[in-house]
Amino acid sequence: METVNLTGSWRRDLDGSNLLPANGFYACDRELQKAQHWFRFTGSAGSQMSNRCPVKYSCGSHGGFWTNAPMPTVVGEIHQVAIYGSWNGDCSWYTWPQTNSMLVQKCSERPGDYIYKVLGTGSCYWTFCGMNVDFD
Repeated sequence: METVNLTGSWRRDLDGSNLLPANGFYACDRELQKAQHWFRFTGSAGSQMSNRCPVKYSCGSHGGFWTNAPMPTVVGEIHQVAIYGSWNGDCSWYTWPQTNSMLVQKCSERPGDYIYKVLGTGSCYWTFCGMNVDFD
């Protein structure tokens, strides 16, 4: 199973600081969405998907994807969770196609050690927002 690592520190900007990837352009996770690879947050991107609604111009793009769903607690367990795209003060402005969801699997006993897989394809310009469970 191929897993893509999301590592950019701009993914942790939930406050609309308009931080962009190194190329200076708004990011888009459309290709990640289309390929339906498993992915994880690591390094400067944080350790898991954000559970807090980002404001406009966060996470390296126009809007950010986040979830407030409970995460799996047992290693190997997979949950289907709802995800949302925030925009202009509306935390669920964009609801994910195909029942607004993704799969989440707990990988180890470490806090925040999850992998994610999108169900369906989304839109640009939107990115997956990360957070660090130790600090956020």
